[in-house]
Amino acid sequence: PIQIEKEVEKTENYLVAKKPNNYDSGAAKVYFPANTFYDDFYIDLEKGNDTVRIHNNRVAAHRNFTITFDVAKYSEVERKQLFIARLDNRSRPLHSSTYKRGNTFTTRTRNLGTYTLAKDTVAPKISPRNFKEKQWLNNYSYLSIRISDDLSGIDTYSATLNGEWILMEYEPKTNTLTYNFDDAILDKKECNLQLTVTDNVGNSTIFESTFFRK
Repeated sequence: PIQIEKEVEKTENYLVAKKPNNYDSGAAKVYFPANTFYDDFYIDLEKGNDTVRIHNNRVAAHRNFTITFDVAKYSEVERKQLFIARLDNRSRPLHSSTYKRGNTFTTRTRNLGTYTLAKDTVAPKISPRNFKEKQWLNNYSYLSIRISDDLSGIDTYSATLNGEWILMEYEPKTNTLTYNFDDAILDKKECNLQLTVTDNVGNSTIFESTFFRK
């Protein structure tokens, strides 16, 4: 059979797989350690406003590489709400773990694609699933609470009952926190629950509720 060679799309950046490769798109710097890829190829980098497109997500990276954004133009207040995000196929931002140091934000990833600086100003949402305010919960064995954050994602949560820390189990598939009642803590008929949820840029929501149990 006749083999037809696929035409190679050439760019100004040629990546040599066995060597470390550094690129500066203007919007961000990208560093690939040696052997991130198996083969040499022309890598396509395209910059936008606080955005860099790194080739395409059909090419697999076998090691983590580093993306660094310069955030010097942003104030300290603005930086607290910014994070590095990878855009999905619908251009929706997905939080990428962001290391903040001085005027630079850095993330490490194995996913090629488009990365940008995204801003999250909205605090997480908290809503009880199986109880209401001032409800008697005598026959209940647990509390269920849904937590969510539509942008940077949930970072931490902490809860107290009658002023004492309690263990809540998190199920990420349903975004649900569950607390199994501990009678040692519930020594009062009136129970005061406080739950604090913080997202990945520091926005916090405090949920407070009173219920009764004996």
